[in-house]
Amino acid sequence: MPRKGMKDLSDRTPGEELWLRRRLLGFSQEEAALVLGVAHSTVASWEARKGLATKAAEALGGLPRPPGGRATPGDLAALARRRQGWGSFGTAERVGVSRMTLFNWERASDERLVAFWEGRGFSFG
Repeated sequence: MPRKGMKDLSDRTPGEELWLRRRLLGFSQEEAALVLGVAHSTVASWEARKGLATKAAEALGGLPRPPGGRATPGDLAALARRRQGWGSFGTAERVGVSRMTLFNWERASDERLVAFWEGRGFSFG
């Protein structure tokens, strides 16, 4: 899948789609691995785009559909954090909130968090 750009959150790799679906289902990597019948390290590799992208895309079919099935702005903010590579501590520090507040804002799709990422060039389209 060609990438339009790192900052376009609607343009996701198969590994990111797998990560997002797992997140929407509330599964850990270990739980997803059990459902998919693969090793935990395989799921981690697919999500990190170290494995074959087609295998990650195929794995999506092995996971159940999440309730609602759509990523929220908060889920996409978590994807922006993942792409930026700051982690939760680094992102919370840059946003100026605690790590727990960051997680709460992601769960609530808080507009302040969306504005933070949009201010850094990320598109939630």
